[in-house]
Amino acid sequence: NSFCTLLQMSTSNSTAGSPSQVMAAVFDAAFPSRGDVTGPEKRLEYDLQARRAEARVDEAVLRKIADTFSLPIEECVCADEGCCLLAETGLVLYTASRIIITVDMAVELHAAVPAIVAVLGDAGFEAEWASFTRKNTVCPWDGRGTAIAHEYAVLKECFPGGSPFVFGPVDAHHYFYFVYDNINRKSGVVESDVQINVKLYNCTATEGMVTVGSRSIPLDGDSRRQAVAFHGSTYETLRIKSLPQGSVISYETNAEASAALPQLAKQISTLRPDRITVLMLMDPHSETGKSFASQRSVHLDTFGGYRLANRMSNTFEHGYAVLKASFVKV
Repeated sequence: NSFCTLLQMSTSNSTAGSPSQVMAAVFDAAFPSRGDVTGPEKRLEYDLQARRAEARVDEAVLRKIADTFSLPIEECVCADEGCCLLAETGLVLYTASRIIITVDMAVELHAAVPAIVAVLGDAGFEAEWASFTRKNTVCPWDGRGTAIAHEYAVLKECFPGGSPFVFGPVDAHHYFYFVYDNINRKSGVVESDVQINVKLYNCTATEGMVTVGSRSIPLDGDSRRQAVAFHGSTYETLRIKSLPQGSVISYETNAEASAALPQLAKQISTLRPDRITVLMLMDPHSETGKSFASQRSVHLDTFGGYRLANRMSNTFEHGYAVLKASFVKV
């Protein structure tokens, strides 16, 4: 009842602002304690549509993006296929006409989205497709989970045509997923992208290496804790965060599932995480998307020694799908 009363009071105020701003204010009043830091990571993807012929992204543009949320850059890795700024708290990646940002939960990435959109606008781009993802471990209506309401408010202002989704059990490991689709499909565009995001929780192994491309990161924490590798049109990123209960490892690639997940399974057998979560986007013309649509394997059955905790998917209007699955150690 108190929540409904707050909503009525807010919406009756003519100076309250847009509906999304009203909702953020309502959640502020209902749950004063903000800042969910229970998950490992937030992610923003911005697929680029050039508005003018001279539009381009270079290292200087990436650094301007990093400045919008004060990312303390430690390393810049550039190749013909793309460029990546690496820091202890996150990374900014440019490859294949898209910007990908992943940061620690303590970074209020959503607050920087308007400035990021402005930087890319100045560089000559608008969003063809965009998504914001938060790996969450508490109920959005819990007092610890109210940041989602603020994220939604900002994202809806920047991308009015976007929509929010929740993948997974609402009061446990799930993803808040906001997606904006502005793709012009009248031009006969072929959609064949794959995005695979994997989180490994409470990795108890303290010795050995995690490998990305030609780079290996020791698990003892004495060296840099993030890496990127480019392989032609595909990329891999890796981030390791040490917590008292064990390391949390975040891995991302745009390779097909048939290539990426069996290789990852070999490393999982060494890392021995307590829990695995996978979030996978599959375009309809990708090998992975075709397998999913025909109910064939997308190689999530390759994690030996783990059982499925939950799995859910959503197929969007234009045929691409998002699949979320969680596994726990047997």
